[in-house]
Amino acid sequence: MSEPAGIFADNAMVMYQHGLAVLPIGLDRTPSIKGFDRWRARPGPQTIKKWMRAHPTDNIAIVPSLSGVLVVDSDDANQDQAVEDLLGPTPLKVVTRRGRHRYYRKVDERLPGNLRFAGLQVDLKASGIAIAPPSVHESGHIYRLEGDWSALKDLPLPKLDKLAALLAERGRGDAFAMRDGSRGQWLNDQLCKCATDCLSLEELLQRAVALNDELEARGIPRLPHAEIAKRTQKVWNDAQSGKLQPLSAYEGTLRTSLAELDALCRISPKHSPDALVLLLKLRAAHSARCRRDETFCLTPRSMANAGVIEGWSRERFEHARDVLLEAGLIVLVSPFRRIGGQHQAAQYRFAKKR
Repeated sequence: MSEPAGIFADNAMVMYQHGLAVLPIGLDRTPSIKGFDRWRARPGPQTIKKWMRAHPTDNIAIVPSLSGVLVVDSDDANQDQAVEDLLGPTPLKVVTRRGRHRYYRKVDERLPGNLRFAGLQVDLKASGIAIAPPSVHESGHIYRLEGDWSALKDLPLPKLDKLAALLAERGRGDAFAMRDGSRGQWLNDQLCKCATDCLSLEELLQRAVALNDELEARGIPRLPHAEIAKRTQKVWNDAQSGKLQPLSAYEGTLRTSLAELDALCRISPKHSPDALVLLLKLRAAHSARCRRDETFCLTPRSMANAGVIEGWSRERFEHARDVLLEAGLIVLVSPFRRIGGQHQAAQYRFAKKR
């Protein structure tokens, strides 16, 4: 029986033999294989042969993180020299419809996802996928290899000294903290740091939305809302199951005073013990944030559902919250509201000490 013919069928095995992790991808850039973002190693030759039979005419893409490469995707051919001056030359390039892909050896440093903050229309693809030649763009352009895949074994590292200096100059030295250049992984890392501070899934989701806004402020494309919600739910589940440990940054914050105790007891002898417990819980979770002039959300229904304080009902949280408000120990900054079909929880802060 003759072998199937087509872009993927004709090129996949050759590219695999040069060390690349390949997968078939449609003309609309949708991978024909699901779950590639969870691969821990390259698919083997038998799997690739099966895909060659199932998707022979598909375009072909690589997974940079499993191929040992960093793909620098420039969308403006007029910026070619600027990109090379910044990161150094490489013997392996791909001519795309608008610019070039430059292949470098994978680096250990965490890189920004793109260089748009510096005026360069460039994506740094250390993760995700990169379309490879001889794939056909929907416009009809054929991706063309400059060089030979054999150059993969001697790829240079990108020169990062100029990039680091540029990031520092633009106040973006923290951009290297984006693991593998992945926005999603960066969001996960940030949420894992603060999940145990949050008293509800709703609050963690609000932090995720704020982090997504931070991406845009850095010149990095925002993540889709559906992905934010999915990642936030996963991190919240991990925090609730005990997989994430709280930071030990709250020592010394669990303090109250005799005046505060007296005020709570005067307002409600019945609910003052609960109000005190809630106050200490809030101070443990949010003192650091409020020192940065940030607010926190307090949603009785979500807190009860999450079991923030074991055995407490929504009504118990509400009574304790109301006592703290009347005592002036917490202040309502903005009420619950609906914005564009989305719910925004009520926001609070601690009262400033007199």
